[in-house]
Amino acid sequence: QLAMRLGEAYLFEGQPDRAARLFDAIESRYRGFDLALGAHADALALLGRTRDAERYYARAAAAHGRAARETYALFVVSQPDVTPSDPALARQGLIELAPTLAARGKRAATVDRAATLLERWGEPSLAAALRERAAALRRRAAGGAR
Repeated sequence: QLAMRLGEAYLFEGQPDRAARLFDAIESRYRGFDLALGAHADALALLGRTRDAERYYARAAAAHGRAARETYALFVVSQPDVTPSDPALARQGLIELAPTLAARGKRAATVDRAATLLERWGEPSLAAALRERAAALRRRAAGGAR
């Protein structure tokens, strides 16, 4: 756990490259060690390795419950070029995250992408709430631009 904390410290200090190398070393030495999956994903995302990060977020979502599923879903909807490697986990995480996005989502494009995925995954009522939020965000942005 000390090595994991060191990796998190590297992230905090803005050194995702060192964090990713450390997490890679932990994983290669201790197969099945899943406590650092989320932090490893964060480091990879900061390095622009979104496809690699997506797989780690998915593994974290499978291992660590609702908060990790919501983080995975948020990552998927905030990265338009990413396709979820585990659509069932991404769907569950997005269903859990949708009320928060509908109430407090800040980026219309992200909220719209979440709505599109929810429509595709058979959740029209959640998608409708997100479409309303995205429209409100756009109205607010248009009003503030004048």
